[in-house]
Amino acid sequence: MFSLASVADAIRTILIQRDVEAPTMTAKGFNPLNQYKPIARSAGYNKLFQQRAQENAEVYLRKANGSISLNDFDSLRVIFDITAPSNGTINLIIYPYHSQILALFEETGLWPIFAEWKRLLINEISVARKRHSHINIKLYDFSGYSRYNCERIPSLGDRESATNWYWEAGHFKKALGDIVLARILNISTPLALTADGSMDGFLSQFGFELDESNLNDNEERIRQERSLCMRDYPELFTETRALVAAVRSKN
Repeated sequence: MFSLASVADAIRTILIQRDVEAPTMTAKGFNPLNQYKPIARSAGYNKLFQQRAQENAEVYLRKANGSISLNDFDSLRVIFDITAPSNGTINLIIYPYHSQILALFEETGLWPIFAEWKRLLINEISVARKRHSHINIKLYDFSGYSRYNCERIPSLGDRESATNWYWEAGHFKKALGDIVLARILNISTPLALTADGSMDGFLSQFGFELDESNLNDNEERIRQERSLCMRDYPELFTETRALVAAVRSKN
């Protein structure tokens, strides 16, 4: 069907073939977030992180007195039931948020809800295993304060420094995505290099395989990682606390 809109879309499609920073999605469904590149160059990564942190703080404060919606668990149950007969492995991951988001969870009061959501997820997996005796479900928790999650955010006004793992706190880069895939698919891969060039030995801990038997161990892992993150990057916590206080004062 011919229309001006379809012509405009066709022209735009041709034009973006030459634009390496145009928003796009690969055939496998991967969005490389090319549109972040010019923003990072012109304003710096700090601007990306802080703008998203401001938005998140406003949303999290509104949700802090709410409760967990169980609708998503209904959808997950359907997925388990559909895939169980295939005898394949279902790999679930808890998102590798940058530690700025976890610090926001703490300051806005969402942390207990996040912890409860993990417990509900583990329980749903346990129920699925009882319902389907041969189902193989693995759950990996990539949340925490590891050396990846706790990546330092470039300073305000710094337009030269680039992050290795994150565009901003809610979107990680392909480099970190490859490490996540290597972990859950058990692919042998060289250990990632940290920004200073030293070998990072945290790959074995990044992506904790979680079930009902080791929930307390996982919580202890996160506590220990948080202590290290606070020791090495205390301003992440102080700046997040100040941001949330400023948002609260406006509401």
